[in-house]
Amino acid sequence: MRQRGRSSFLLAVLRSQFIVAVSLVQPALSEALLIVLSPDREDPLSSEDRSVFDDKVSQLLMSNPENWRKALRARFRPEILDVIVDWDELGRFWAKRNLFTHRGSLVDATFKKVFPDGPPIGAPVDITESEVLDTFDFAAGTRLAFLVAAADLVTPSF
Repeated sequence: MRQRGRSSFLLAVLRSQFIVAVSLVQPALSEALLIVLSPDREDPLSSEDRSVFDDKVSQLLMSNPENWRKALRARFRPEILDVIVDWDELGRFWAKRNLFTHRGSLVDATFKKVFPDGPPIGAPVDITESEVLDTFDFAAGTRLAFLVAAADLVTPSF
């Protein structure tokens, strides 16, 4: 009994850390989206303007990597953005994050579309320590990629 409880606890911790790792992408993405959604300007955003843009960014952050990509492509140079961000991998990480966050780690049809060779619908998705560590590495690289893509759009006053 004790061993089974410990294993279950470890899986819960690993899932929670996976969610944390993937979610680390959002703050850098938030700044990149703010750059995209705010107009070119020499003066810093006022508090009121920033509030409006923050609301738009929050709405986009609640969507998915494909919508993020569309929003960013409207302003960033696609040849940079598509080279430095692995959108397919980000989509897979995001799908797994959503499974752990919203569906209790049990495979459903939405998850199965992204992972057709994965476990059957209704089966739990396990995760290893190595996968969690790799996810933190991926999130760090993706955050850097968003910042690199945004670098040539940032004015000194931003």
